[in-house]
Amino acid sequence: MLEWPWDYLVNILGGKSDKNVTPQSPLETHLAKLVDELPEIDALRQDVAGLKDIVYEIDRKIDLVIESQHTSGENPQPE
Repeated sequence: MLEWPWDYLVNILGGKSDKNVTPQSPLETHLAKLVDELPEIDALRQDVAGLKDIVYEIDRKIDLVIESQHTSGENPQPE
């Protein structure tokens, strides 16, 4: 069964085939927009991952500097 509306072929024969197109629901429109934006979202995820790596590397270097100051005695604790 084709499940066409009763006037599907009538619309085609009458030159009004555009009436056979069902409009998208607001949800379908929103989902289509999201699908179009997926590549941009993926690029943003990659950028954020790169920034996280940079922050972790900076944090690691800060920890090394603090540790070296404690072990070298450059920053003695006040009495």
